[in-house]
Amino acid sequence: MSAKGPFCFIAPLGPCAVCGESGRACSKCRVDYYCGKEHQKAHWPQHRAGCGSVALRGGALVAAKNIPAGTAIMREQPSVAFPASFHAFAQVKSMTDCSLMCHVDARQAPSLKVLCVGCCIDLDRWLSQCRRCGLPVCSDACSRSVDHQVECQIFQRAKFVVPKAHLRNADIPLGVVVATLRTATACASNSLLQHLKPETVFSENAPKMSPWIGVTTKLAARVVRYLRQNARIKWLSERDLERAARLATAFGTVTATEEGMPGFLGVLYAGMSLRNHSCFPNSADVTKTPGTRELLAVTTKDVVAGDFITVSRECGNWVDSTYDRRQSVLIRWGFICGCERCVDTTELGMYVGSPCCADCAGQGKQCYVLPVDDHHSSWRCWACNKTMTSSQVNDLTTAAKIKLAQLRGSSPDQLLKFIEDSVYPRGLLHPSHSVMLHAKEAFRAKFWHPMAEDFIMQVGADRWKDVIREQLRVWTD
Repeated sequence: MSAKGPFCFIAPLGPCAVCGESGRACSKCRVDYYCGKEHQKAHWPQHRAGCGSVALRGGALVAAKNIPAGTAIMREQPSVAFPASFHAFAQVKSMTDCSLMCHVDARQAPSLKVLCVGCCIDLDRWLSQCRRCGLPVCSDACSRSVDHQVECQIFQRAKFVVPKAHLRNADIPLGVVVATLRTATACASNSLLQHLKPETVFSENAPKMSPWIGVTTKLAARVVRYLRQNARIKWLSERDLERAARLATAFGTVTATEEGMPGFLGVLYAGMSLRNHSCFPNSADVTKTPGTRELLAVTTKDVVAGDFITVSRECGNWVDSTYDRRQSVLIRWGFICGCERCVDTTELGMYVGSPCCADCAGQGKQCYVLPVDDHHSSWRCWACNKTMTSSQVNDLTTAAKIKLAQLRGSSPDQLLKFIEDSVYPRGLLHPSHSVMLHAKEAFRAKFWHPMAEDFIMQVGADRWKDVIREQLRVWTD
């Protein structure tokens, strides 16, 4: 595969972009399918902007030409799918407090969830084993599923059956064992996976060791030891198994299983994983077809030829301040983010981490306190030049953070009152401060609640629309 792509793993046949009949993918980009030359030519005006628009440079995707905003540049299905027991653990930990990953014992992670290797549902309530390999399944149908045949056949070849005692053993990460075997097998037939590097950090900054990288490195070593010593799988090299384990834990992401079923499905998108990280990315993923795992990567703004194609990785949240996001990125990926949003003290004019100056607010003026160094250890009011330490700045928002935590699960009216009482002139925050953005996210989530209509009736449709519009304006401006 050349450095000019295509960098997409998709099905060989799909619906024609013009008529919907079965067709083959464009050989240059694989974003659209065509039933023949005639429809490919007819669709060229819509297709040309994204066709051949990405290339590989130094292990990361870059724009091969100028790309306008709203252009589909990649289309991809998962190269690997697996039960994401370890990823589920990491996701729960990071949502609670990313700093907890500093203290993770890798032996504890896989034992948190025992997942069916077929459908990836949680087997906390019932547990059975595949009759041929001993891995956990929820039914005989899942033991015969296509995905499971990869590791099942490998274990059968090795004449190894997983003992029942291993299923809930914290020292035996069976979820990662399965992910490793599926990834190692996929590497043999999917050349895209050869471009991925376990040590990739999605940044031009020098890589550093992170708690997460330390955990996954030790985890990969245990997986290899189990497969080589316990299962006696000798025809797959230690090097290939270690690489596969690290790829699965580094690039795998968690998605939902079937609706209503508690579980964790891990997926690895080989081509899309070649994008660098940014807290203000120039691409985003959208579902191509509802109910499927096929994704489109679409540009969120104009991209100049030669620029890296970026995406916001699984670390931090767009509503977090620069300091919090950088901490999350450092812990998860091992580098300090230097994207355009992180290096701008105003956070692109959103001031997400900047509260109002208390002295200026007392005089009826709304002025923000901004960091004056890259470590955010010293801050200064842009108007009165009052200097503050990071702990003093945190003190300005501590009460609001505690109050918001106490309001978790509260009514929309209570959230709205909290927002109104916290922003200037009543409080020292402003509409795009991180605490307020988190509050509005909680408020917005009420819309997706089964009782959304009742919630909107409580707060009034106009007030609800105002909050949502303001949130979208911060996000898109």
